[in-house]
Amino acid sequence: KELKDACPLYQGAYDELRKAIDFLGRGDYAEAVINAEKSYESVLKIILGSESETEAANGLTKRLLEVGKLSLPVGLKPEALQSSVLMSLPIIRNKAAAHGSGATGREMSGPMANLAVNLACALDTYLIQETTDKE
Repeated sequence: KELKDACPLYQGAYDELRKAIDFLGRGDYAEAVINAEKSYESVLKIILGSESETEAANGLTKRLLEVGKLSLPVGLKPEALQSSVLMSLPIIRNKAAAHGSGATGREMSGPMANLAVNLACALDTYLIQETTDKE
């Protein structure tokens, strides 16, 4: 099943992901990363409900694990999944694309932007499949 075929609730997240892919193709790498992360946060907010609308990624991923929406393999601690996997895309966005760079400037590389877009695809798909299977 493809992300575009997911529940209509996720259409906005899919549109943000399409924008990320378009920006990546045009060489606007910072915008590609920003839109990829928007898509990911949109999926998290849809899964967690309307009370999560103002939360940032760190709070969203913590809450996702706290409410037991994901089935984790034995031996994989929720904290490890959050810090090593679920926060990977938000960290790229925050450190490399979205915040002011100050006097040093920041250059987003094509490979890093490509990684961010692919992370969004993988994370979005995983979360939708994992939470849909539980409903």
